[in-house]
Amino acid sequence: MFQLLKPKLGDREAEALVNFVDAKLNKRHEPDCTLLATREDLAKETGKLSIKFAETEAKISETEVKIAETEARLIRWMCAGFITLMSAIIGLYFK
Repeated sequence: MFQLLKPKLGDREAEALVNFVDAKLNKRHEPDCTLLATREDLAKETGKLSIKFAETEAKISETEVKIAETEARLIRWMCAGFITLMSAIIGLYFK
């Protein structure tokens, strides 16, 4: 590449351009070790995820209990309303 650029740009400019491109390519293809995780890091994150999972399961259990309680209350109110409605219909029928 240097030989192709040398006649058009000159020695210094061609060398500077080749060095710049080479540096960019080397930087791009170097492994980035800051993104790697160790076994200890993975163990810590696994522990955190396990705790969060347990907390989420507890919240789901609480929600299921609340739904069951609400369902029971709804059934009681429906029965009370049905009995009241039937009493009114029977009372109007025998009036």
